Amino acid sequence: MPRFISGKEIADKKEQDHFVRVHNLKRKGVMPKLAIVQTITSSVIDTYVRVKKTYAEKVGIRVQHYSVSPGEIELCINALNSDDSVHGIIIQLPLHKGLNQKKTLDFVVNRKDVDGLTSESDFVPPTVQSILWLIDAYIPELESKKVALVGKGRLVGAPLEKELLRQGIVPRVFTKEDSLEELLRYDVIVSATGVPSLLTNSHIRSQAYVFDAGTAEENGAIHGDADDELYTRDDISITPTKGGVGILTVRALFENVLRAVEEC
Repeated sequence: MPRFISGKEIADKKEQDHFVRVHNLKRKGVMPKLAIVQTITSSVIDTYVRVKKTYAEKVGIRVQHYSVSPGEIELCINALNSDDSVHGIIIQLPLHKGLNQKKTLDFVVNRKDVDGLTSESDFVPPTVQSILWLIDAYIPELESKKVALVGKGRLVGAPLEKELLRQGIVPRVFTKEDSLEELLRYDVIVSATGVPSLLTNSHIRSQAYVFDAGTAEENGAIHGDADDELYTRDDISITPTKGGVGILTVRALFENVLRAVEEC
């Protein structure tokens, strides 16, 4: 078995911290509120929304959920942007096929974009923040490691590269055109492509750290980028299929919601 890069301890501490902060805000007469706007439905999307609602209820944050048609979304977002009782807004992805993703995400004003997906958002995307929390907990001397990012998508890869550069870490970014065999040269690998089983034993060196932030839906189930064979090794550290990056993502989202309240 590999050494697991678990997010559970961090998640528990964040949950306790959020509960206390919400309690203190309510004592001041402030009710933190998140709005979730959804344009399509599926079992996986419904699960994502349910997880957010469950966590919000545990720490005391109010959630308003809107299911809208493509033609209604701009009007809905504009109304939420103008509503001072709403501190954070997320547009649940994926979007309806008829919508342009960048244009639609940019409907949200920067100060309420707690998903960190607008062009000039005030926040770090939750998945990126989750990875940074894990790296900080498990690799305190990251500057001495060779870091690789697999994928440069708008949701994870590109903003993660930006955050690492801000810390003085220059990662190598692998795209579709690059041979993954070169990953053998790297100590830390973060993958977020959404291609199931993309990373195999032939790509990962001994003593490497692997952070799997990929998500792909197949037959109603979510799969990561790491192949199952990586979980049979005892010479690497890797995020588990459950309890790794994912368990922290919802905490990072609500960390942004609380920041939006506290800094407004």
